[in-house]
Amino acid sequence: MKLRKRNYPGTLSAEGIVLLENDGVLPLQAGARIALYGFGARYTIKGGTGSGSVNNRSNVSIDEGLRNSGFIITTDDWLSDYDRRYQEAREEWEASIYRIAGGHGGRQRTGGCPQRAGKSQRQTDRHLGQCLRGLSGQ
Repeated sequence: MKLRKRNYPGTLSAEGIVLLENDGVLPLQAGARIALYGFGARYTIKGGTGSGSVNNRSNVSIDEGLRNSGFIITTDDWLSDYDRRYQEAREEWEASIYRIAGGHGGRQRTGGCPQRAGKSQRQTDRHLGQCLRGLSGQ
């Protein structure tokens, strides 16, 4: 049983491949009209995210690259609406993080955790530890 299942991922990979017949459409010629959708169209991830992120001086998105190569993008309205909705959602998310971290909105928060006047050193230390864990996302 184990021997049969050992090659199961390879079998799935082979069965999942789709071959397309090129009937003369590819390669696309400059000036072709292309519908472009998705987050990666204008916010193309370069290299990776998190620790795989790449710091570079400039980045060319898929949208920019296609336009620079002479293609016509037919979905500008969709992409702009997506950008607007994404920005609104991002701002709402960021505001919620600041609310969770102590009710301070915006990026004005410069201090650490609120002071605990009149509390014992042990209570203050425990409070600061909880606060710092909260601020760090733990």
